[in-house]
Amino acid sequence: MDMITKILKRASIDYVVRGYPPKRLYKNVADGKTDIWVGNKEVPVYEGKIIHSDFPIFQVELRVYTIDDKELPSVKEELRAKNIITMRGYSYGGMIKFLEDPENKISTDPANSHKSALLKLKGGRADYLLDYKYPVSKELEKTKVKNLKYNTLFKIPLYIMVSKKTPKAEKILHRMEKAYHQLKKEGKIE
Repeated sequence: MDMITKILKRASIDYVVRGYPPKRLYKNVADGKTDIWVGNKEVPVYEGKIIHSDFPIFQVELRVYTIDDKELPSVKEELRAKNIITMRGYSYGGMIKFLEDPENKISTDPANSHKSALLKLKGGRADYLLDYKYPVSKELEKTKVKNLKYNTLFKIPLYIMVSKKTPKAEKILHRMEKAYHQLKKEGKIE
């Protein structure tokens, strides 16, 4: 969020920040109700409805968490036949299809919040939690989970996206890309 607001300010673009559950956000971006977003460009509902930066501006780390001595999967295929807590509404960079495929025999237990997901894991509701590094790290500042360990499954590149329904969408994207490069060169963003 800090990075995108710095980019918007540098690009002199007026904005209002609103948070939405993932599915609603995807729909809003695709429908043009949300003009600008930073996210995974591979979300199917976006196809043909957005333009995006030519380069990722950030990467999110998808991790699989467990407690104690359970063996940690290091690739998605090792999740087969496992019980996994997932976050409701997440597509996991397209991996949700793999998780929901009956042939993989994966049992999922969706959680509505990162706190709820950690408490489910702590309570033994499933052996694993699939979630992103940043929100779990923030939640762990408040919700303690002993003997928590993780593996990174993969990193997902995030792009600046602008709805094609946004007036002057290409100009806005170009201004944001230019602002990103300026801030990066100045060392004001990583």
